[in-house]
Formats: sequence, C-alpha cells, structure tokens
Amino acid sequence: MDGTGTDIDGTNDDFYRFCTEFFIGNEKELLETFNSVQNHLENIFGRLDRMTLDLRRPVHIDGIKVTQVDELISGWDPSANVINDLFSNKVGFIVALNFPYYTLEEKEKLGEN
Repeated sequence: MDGTGTDIDGTNDDFYRFCTEFFIGNEKELLETFNSVQNHLENIFGRLDRMTLDLRRPVHIDGIKVTQVDELISGWDPSANVINDLFSNKVGFIVALNFPYYTLEEKEKLGEN
C-alpha cells in the first residue's frame, strides 16, 4: 500500500487487464518478442558495461592522474536502477508474464535434452 489505501501496482482488475492485454499466446509472436527483448537488453547492458569501463578507466589504468571526481565516479553504477525502470514501464512484467523463470538446477536438467 502507498499510504492512500491503494496498491502501488494497481488493483486486481488492473492485473487482470494487464495479463489479458500482454499475454502472448501466439508462438510466432512470442519468439519475435523474445528476440526483441533479447536485442534490447543486449544493447542496454552492453552499453552500460562499456560506460562503466570508461568511467572507471582513470582508477584502473596506471599512469593516469586520478582526481577526486574520478574516485567518486568509479564508485557509481549507471546500471543500478535499470531493472526497476524496466518494471516501472511494464517491460519487466511483460517478460515475467510470458517467459518462465528457471533455476540453474532446472536449466541444467532441461539443457540435457
């Protein structure tokens, strides 16, 4: 609850509407969505990794004078809120609704086949 008596994520009716609107029952569309999400996440996290490496370069490479700002920036994680943001804009919920979560043990067992 958010203090106003309403659930931050919405009502049961909101949940029902979301599920019926965003559930992908068509196998072709599900594969297209999977590929799209995969491409977007590779772009997002790949660029964030590159940014993080570039921002930390002064403190990781010998011969570069390190400033106080370099020290502070090197401790910052530009990817820290990405997952929360993806759930805020509902992309995370769409992925959770349509693609099952497997533990590592389940993946190893399923991977045998």
